[in-house]
Parts: sequence; structure tokens; C-alpha cells
Amino acid sequence: MPLPSDHPVSPLTLLDEWLVAIGAVKAGRAPEKKLTDGLAAMGLITVDDLLEHFPHRHEDRTRFDRFPNQPTDRPLCLRGEVTDAQQRFLPGRRRFFEATVEDPEGDVLSGRLVLRWFNMPYIHKLIAVGQELVIYGQPKQKGRRLVIDHPDYEI
Repeated sequence: MPLPSDHPVSPLTLLDEWLVAIGAVKAGRAPEKKLTDGLAAMGLITVDDLLEHFPHRHEDRTRFDRFPNQPTDRPLCLRGEVTDAQQRFLPGRRRFFEATVEDPEGDVLSGRLVLRWFNMPYIHKLIAVGQELVIYGQPKQKGRRLVIDHPDYEI
């Protein structure tokens, strides 16, 4: 929504005034006050502050890492083929879904990862053997296997 023509906008315009002017919030209402207070707590007082605000981290998910053979200290973005997928059970009627992913273009030394999702019973309907997945998560050593719990994924 464009700003009204009679409203001067400068980088020093207060953020709460600007949000009201563009119609994003209504002045004086409690939810809007909570929003502007939250922005102020982050140090965002003026429009310029908002324009200069940058995220704390950037995750590049366009480049794929090599399959690891050991745990890493950072999350990885990987592409692999599902070679095994099944629902497993824990004591007390609890269950989880587990999928094994391998690098389809990898060599003999390429790693194998186990992906696990707990309390997400619908996952077994989405992921099947033979599918190619793009996964993002941090591998950890669990026994003799490398495991990523609750990875982000795309089919």
C-alpha cells in the first residue's frame, strides 16, 4: 500500500508512525503496541534502523556438501537417495520414522546418513525408498551411525 502523498518519509521517521501511515497497523491498539515494543527492544526505532537490520546468520542451501563420514560442528545441505524407510517403535507405544539416505553419485567411501523424525506420524506417507531428498541438518554420532534428527527436507 503506498504512503499518503502528504506524509513525508525520511529515514529518520519513527517506525511506529510509518507503520500506521502505510496502514500496516492501527494506532493505539494493544497488538500493534506489542509489535512496536518488540521492534524497539531489537533496537529498531526508525525506518532507517529497519532498512539497516541484517539477519544473524545466512544458510546457503544452494550448494550441496559432501556426505560426511564423521559428525560435523555445523549443519550441512546434502542431496541423496532414500535406500530404506520405515516406521520404528519405542517402548510405551511411541514411534518414530527413520530413513536411510546415501549419496547416489558417491564412491565407496561415501557416507550413509540416518534421518529420524519423532512425533510426526505423517512423514511415512511422504518419504519412500527411491526418492531423492535434499536435506539440511547437523549430523551427530549415535553408536556407529551418523544421524540427523528432524532435518529440514525437500522431495
